[in-house]
Amino acid sequence: MTALLPRFPTISHALLAQAEQGLDGPEVTLIPEPGKAESRRYDALLETAARGAAVLAEQGVGRGDRVLLCLPK
Repeated sequence: MTALLPRFPTISHALLAQAEQGLDGPEVTLIPEPGKAESRRYDALLETAARGAAVLAEQGVGRGDRVLLCLPK
């Protein structure tokens, strides 16, 4: 069996690839809870991801370290 490799190695790489296309309109719809929806542009998501990475780096998390996310149901 052949493993499928992801097109992009990380979420940040995928967001960056979309942001570089220069699309102006909302590109992603987030649904934080039933009945609510938010549209975000890829460049805004990339900026948020970069801020999150900076916070982790400040805490000593480096490339290759594993990070656990706990998300609500």
